[in-house]
Amino acid sequence: MPARKDRYSGPRCELFEEWKVEGAILALREVLEGVLRARFETVPNRLQDAIDEMDEIEILKALVLHAAVAPNMKSFRLSVPNEPQGEYDAECRREGLAEGELIANRESLVQILRANFGSVPKDLQKQIRAITDVGLLEKLIPQAVVVSDIQTFRALRIWTEQPPTPEQSHA
Repeated sequence: MPARKDRYSGPRCELFEEWKVEGAILALREVLEGVLRARFETVPNRLQDAIDEMDEIEILKALVLHAAVAPNMKSFRLSVPNEPQGEYDAECRREGLAEGELIANRESLVQILRANFGSVPKDLQKQIRAITDVGLLEKLIPQAVVVSDIQTFRALRIWTEQPPTPEQSHA
């Protein structure tokens, strides 16, 4: 994705990195909600509101992992930080949000697999980090929570839904 950085590195889009972080935050919120739904079938309204207000990446990452292994909803605890947002360039914001969302979903998927199975083979980590379709990652995350082992996760039919990479389409 170096083209994006080159395209948005000038003064026209000084906030690109900030919007990339916001994209990660939005994705982590969705991942957290998805993990909670996959584990406990529902997210209480009060908890949903608290998640929607969270804007600290490290706290959200920790909560995603906690949600993946928490024995029950009652044992799941939150804190809710809140910070204001600044002005922005809409196109830059959209691109930053999308990149941050992609990065956060990839990282969350690897972390959930690691939390559930102890380790994630390097080739699988590489395969996950090569995914460019957020929709595919959003389908894989809940599956990572409920599958019984890495082999079952690798065998999911969802993997075949990813569009081919540029290298694959020229082969």
